[in-house]
Amino acid sequence: MLSTRRDNTLSSYNGPDRFYPQYSQSVPSIADRSYYSVEPKQRQRFGSCVWISVVLFILFILILIICLIVFFTWKPTYAKQITNGQASELTFPFQPKLSNHRDMLVADALGDMMKDGSTQICLLDTLHFSENPKSVFLEGHLPNSRHFDIDQVLRAGVNSSERLVTPLQFQAYVRSLGLTKNCHIVTYDHGEVELAITSATFVWWIFKVYGFERVSVLNGGLEAWRRLVERNARSSRFTLASGLAAPVAKGNFIASWNSYWLADLDDVLSALGKRGTLFLDARPVSEFQNGRIVGSVNMPTSELLTDQGALKTLPELKQLMAKRRVFGDRPMIVYGSDSIDASALYFVVVQAGYNVKLYEGGWTEFGARGPSEYKAQG
Repeated sequence: MLSTRRDNTLSSYNGPDRFYPQYSQSVPSIADRSYYSVEPKQRQRFGSCVWISVVLFILFILILIICLIVFFTWKPTYAKQITNGQASELTFPFQPKLSNHRDMLVADALGDMMKDGSTQICLLDTLHFSENPKSVFLEGHLPNSRHFDIDQVLRAGVNSSERLVTPLQFQAYVRSLGLTKNCHIVTYDHGEVELAITSATFVWWIFKVYGFERVSVLNGGLEAWRRLVERNARSSRFTLASGLAAPVAKGNFIASWNSYWLADLDDVLSALGKRGTLFLDARPVSEFQNGRIVGSVNMPTSELLTDQGALKTLPELKQLMAKRRVFGDRPMIVYGSDSIDASALYFVVVQAGYNVKLYEGGWTEFGARGPSEYKAQG
């Protein structure tokens, strides 16, 4: 009875008069065995599925490898605001370019570039620390240069600190100087005070911030150029100019914003919280001792300069940094009393190839707004 019920159940699953071999009393026929075998078409379909699966698996592995390579080699991107002459348009990610260590020019190199003529050299006189910069500019400057008024690109910030103007405001000003997007900008100072070079390095920095890469500093400034003219007095190859510059057409310079080159108060506080960032203070020793960001290393700008007010050679500057155990093995933030004060040290560290930002607000801001636990004296 039980056996009959089981046979009927098996039969209902497998079709009429069909039994599994183990339940049959006789050897199954060829027709019965073929019922459980795979037909040729089924074999072909099964083989195709296997090959498709293998191909998909290989593609998956390749995509995974590519993703891993991109993940571990891709560098951080920063938002760059693309602007035209009227208003801002779109924001795109872009990869900032590091200095190629040729942003510091000597007078002879600048003279060769000007003689070659293959590059559009745009000279900016950054005289700033004089009571009447425009008047001093008229007395003598490099040929075809324009006076760059730093006050035109700064606005009042909190706690007496100064901030950069918006990209569109900067763009409007430099276009009025005749600067174009094809320029190779060279900034230079007059050496009117001990740290006059900071005006040239500051203007170099702000062009980087506003997204322009082709900008260099004439090391030694106007005095270095004057010495070059004196050495070549018998020829008219190098000259000095005076008086008003010739009128220029409005330029087509395009400004953007590259946050790679600067840090704000939030960036500083975040770095202090992680304790992996080295802070470099460009102020004189006396100011450094009166108050500083905790853990800072003091590298006064005056120690970076020669007796003529020019920056020392890069090997000398690296040696100076090495004495203070600054090797570029971790990220750095440079600050001074303000961004102008910090710019020469920042320029030097960038030329050394180190990963560094300039704290725009400087000690003026941090001394007033920074948490007390992150301040030190003595």
